Amino acid sequence: MSRAFMIAAMVVAASASRAQSADDEILYGFTPATSKTQREWEKRFHAIPSPQIMRDTMQRLSARPHHVGSPYDRDNAEWILARFKAWGLDAHIEQYEVLFPTPKTRAVEMIEPIRYVAKLQEPVVRATSKLQCIFN
Repeated sequence: MSRAFMIAAMVVAASASRAQSADDEILYGFTPATSKTQREWEKRFHAIPSPQIMRDTMQRLSARPHHVGSPYDRDNAEWILARFKAWGLDAHIEQYEVLFPTPKTRAVEMIEPIRYVAKLQEPVVRATSKLQCIFN
């Protein structure tokens, strides 16, 4: 065996034993038994996040305007409730009567020195490959 191969094998073995001993260390505030249980829970939770699930969820929740009291706001609340129930949680929607002033007409105008009337509409932003790369 070459000397470089022997050194590489020793480094790999040392790092493996260090990882093994790190898993066996007792965590502060835990007993040896609960420390092991805590590490198992941490491994399970680290495996949960999925970027694709997070992306799909955010796209679902923000697909349409969802201001307070809007139909899509209610649809989002019911969708989230269904997810919570599917996960085994005892969940329900609470409804409150609140004052949420919503103007019937909106206008923004500047009258001096030059008259200007704002449109108050934003153009729809279409996803482009550049924009999608930011979120991938």
